[in-house]
Amino acid sequence: MEQLCLDTGGHPSIDSCCIGANDYPNLCLVGACGCSPDNSESTKVCDCVGSNNCFDSEFGCVDKSLWMNCEDNGGYLDTQGTCNGDPFPTTCLAKGEVGGPFDCYPGIDTTVCACSRSALCYVQGVGCVASDEAGLCLASGGEIIVRAACNGVRSMPTTCLAKNEVGGPFDCGSTSNMQPTCECPGSKCFVQGVGCVESKKAGECLIDDGEIQLDSCCKMSGDFPDICSNGACSCSDSDSVDTAICSCPYGGCWDGRKCR
Repeated sequence: MEQLCLDTGGHPSIDSCCIGANDYPNLCLVGACGCSPDNSESTKVCDCVGSNNCFDSEFGCVDKSLWMNCEDNGGYLDTQGTCNGDPFPTTCLAKGEVGGPFDCYPGIDTTVCACSRSALCYVQGVGCVASDEAGLCLASGGEIIVRAACNGVRSMPTTCLAKNEVGGPFDCGSTSNMQPTCECPGSKCFVQGVGCVESKKAGECLIDDGEIQLDSCCKMSGDFPDICSNGACSCSDSDSVDTAICSCPYGGCWDGRKCR
């Protein structure tokens, strides 16, 4: 344990910890050295360099805020081989992206945040999020952040609003429901299962009770193409890309501006 402390940048020391605590306890948690003086004794501990670092009995000195972020948001610490050795790397990839922090051999043993379910990936400082939604957000230019949302709002909510609609998942005053959110660039908003799209077009679709979906359309068509006219989504696979479309209700079609 002393060697783990030294190897991860710490210095062995003596501190007053709870009677019966093992040497080199986990100092990322309060309990081991949080007893009263009458219930404490001298114990070997690891002092980590830097005020935001703490000693984990299995992984050594780690960034305390990232340690807590991982443990509190669906992850657990693990050691895996990464390409550059930077701890707690983001493991989410944009849709269609290959590679990532583990795509090298043999790799450098690194402390990482592993998510408890295979359908999740980790974003540094955010926690574990759905891999599919994270991939769509990143591929469409978005950034995954944590934001205070209304009670009942779940991870990676749709942020697009119907034209002239007010409110949304964040418009509810003071709240402590912190959720991973896709922050889209410019005038775009996020749609679950789709990604970042133009807010104005999305609003026009939603006010007509349309549903925003992904479809394979011609590369040159752009998001929300005219579906009423044949051709926008009829190209060959090699000339098509995933495109946001407005699927209109009651058998209607989107003409590029509204459902009809």
